[in-house]
Amino acid sequence: MITIVPDFYDQFSCKAGSCQHTCCQGWEIDIDEPTLYRYEKIKGEIGDKIRQSIIIRDGVFIFQLTDDDRCPLLQDDGLCQIIRTLGPKKLCKVCAMHPRFFVYKSELELAGLGLCCEKTCELLLERDTPLRFCIEGTDETMDFFELLKMTDIAKYLPRDCASQAMSILHATSSLTVSQILRIMELTEPINDSWCQLLEKIRQETTAGKLTLLPLETWPHDQQQAYDRICQYILYRRLPRLSQWHFGHLADYAKMNTTFIYLAAAVTGDLPESLRLWSAQIEYDTDNVEIILENMLK
Repeated sequence: MITIVPDFYDQFSCKAGSCQHTCCQGWEIDIDEPTLYRYEKIKGEIGDKIRQSIIIRDGVFIFQLTDDDRCPLLQDDGLCQIIRTLGPKKLCKVCAMHPRFFVYKSELELAGLGLCCEKTCELLLERDTPLRFCIEGTDETMDFFELLKMTDIAKYLPRDCASQAMSILHATSSLTVSQILRIMELTEPINDSWCQLLEKIRQETTAGKLTLLPLETWPHDQQQAYDRICQYILYRRLPRLSQWHFGHLADYAKMNTTFIYLAAAVTGDLPESLRLWSAQIEYDTDNVEIILENMLK
């Protein structure tokens, strides 16, 4: 099987204690059976603490989060006690793999890094060049449309798509700001920050302070940044082509990219707007479905 990765994949390294949005807080951490077995054998104080921190919920072993939703093994300095004491090889599978994802389309393994991680957002946005993908283990790279042509959806692509410089985004979302907000408000909020963001966008839109400008009027660096975001959002959704038409998934990517643009416009912080959107939408399959279904209404 051929594995595809984005051009920044190998540059990833966890920010650990310097991360402002640790993945060790606010997320339920499942413990796989092989790791659970290893934890049962660990001796000493750290072994006792690990075992005391594990509970069963709905038949799944998880770490019981503290009152402020932190992993009980997360230290005050933002570092993991398991890594510090036992080394990274003792992490459970979820912790060891995050924020990596692996999805499959045709006979391809599409790997990447989740945008709920602030380091991933930094890597995606630090370049002002078109997004490229690599075939793992080789020096071969390709742009997004070349990647699409490797899949079984190539026959549905416009013949001149390679010359369109990712026209998916250049059309931007056909939905109005009001329509986009209506759909986003249907999703289950992950935290108060999401609700506050939606309200701020609505207030500034109502007051006439926020409007959608045509993409061609944006500065070049902004066009390139949102182009990369749009392609990357669609990249992660390619396996859904068995349930949804390519054009609908492209619209999904455009709509979400447009929302991220709106969020960045009111907050002045594109990386954080991207991260919060991903945590709210990409990491909740129900919310992804809510958007896909309501875009058709």
